[in-house]
Amino acid sequence: MKKLLTSLSVIGMLVFVLVGIPQVSEAASCSFTRDLEMGIDGEDVRCLQRYLNGAGYTVASSGVGSPGNETSLFRTLTKTAVQQWQRANGLPASGYFGPQSRATYTKLTLGGSSSVSTSSSVSNPQAVALAGIDPAEVAALLRKINGTSSSNSSSSNSSSQSKTDRQDVAESRIERAIEEIKDADDYSDDDTEDAINTLFSAILEYINGNYSEAAAEAEQAYEDVDGKGDLDEDEIEEELEDTKDRYEDVKDEIDDADDDGDDVDDAEDLLDDAEEAIEDAEDAFDDEDFDDAQDFLEEANELLDEVLEELGINPEDDAEEAIEAAEDAIDQAEEAIEEADDDGDDVDAAEDLLSAAKEKLEDAEDAFDDEDYEEAEEDAERAEELAEEAEDEL
Repeated sequence: MKKLLTSLSVIGMLVFVLVGIPQVSEAASCSFTRDLEMGIDGEDVRCLQRYLNGAGYTVASSGVGSPGNETSLFRTLTKTAVQQWQRANGLPASGYFGPQSRATYTKLTLGGSSSVSTSSSVSNPQAVALAGIDPAEVAALLRKINGTSSSNSSSSNSSSQSKTDRQDVAESRIERAIEEIKDADDYSDDDTEDAINTLFSAILEYINGNYSEAAAEAEQAYEDVDGKGDLDEDEIEEELEDTKDRYEDVKDEIDDADDDGDDVDDAEDLLDDAEEAIEDAEDAFDDEDFDDAQDFLEEANELLDEVLEELGINPEDDAEEAIEAAEDAIDQAEEAIEEADDDGDDVDAAEDLLSAAKEKLEDAEDAFDDEDYEEAEEDAERAEELAEEAEDEL
């Protein structure tokens, strides 16, 4: 497969990206950087409505929300159209346009298809385009497209310098991802297919000048292909225990929602699927097939993400709120300690607790940057507790 179209140049590949993709529909220009749900207002909602109308999931046949009359408001009509689109593409019909829905949208618009592609690598144009290109040419051509050159790195303008630095990082990661994907044995493998789609998303982000996003997407593409080679038994065992703990936490969320009278049938079905994936991971672990074990754990965690999405829970937002609360508590404790110190009080114990709170807050921020939102939330909550203890110590 990797020998197909070996004469295809990088220019051919980017013509596919730059010319072929926009022909899919106007929706290909949408850039969804947040989750969309009832009550949201913004131009990204308007773009979503245009996409849905153009794809046959009409928001409204006439009046507000109809083709040509799209609005920036996410209301009942938009939710209904999103649910229709989700059902057609094998997603939970929650009406919540979250990470999974955004990923599916990206895949559909990149592939130019009206449904999620399940075709083999032979019919995968992205895989074919990758077959014979030079990754170094990609970086050079991307830089040329955005009208910059490596000489810009000597600019005295700090913002320009920062921009160029971000470009350099994005380019190097895109190169590395292409190299790793080209070395893949099977383009139809789920991980490799995901990596290909993520890589093309990275290229589009780069072309749009979103260099940090491009770098992150390219890094994810690389990890999708390369991330399993160095796993050992201890790592998988720890990941298995973490996933089982997370399963219990998500199950508690479903129980709470059920107690509140919410409809949790779809969430429970997804949870059952996650439980099966965890059991498969345990069986693979017992057989010392650690690659398969991690595959099943990834599937389980994706299903648990879908459960939370179905329940309208966003772990990233929760973690961010917890970090902000910890920051406020630390600021308040610092002020109280300064006042007590000015009054001549003994503040040594309080300062020790405050230092511990700051360290735990740093742990939370690091976990948040690593997208481990549950750990980030736990660390942030502990940081807030330590800050409060510091203030109580006075």
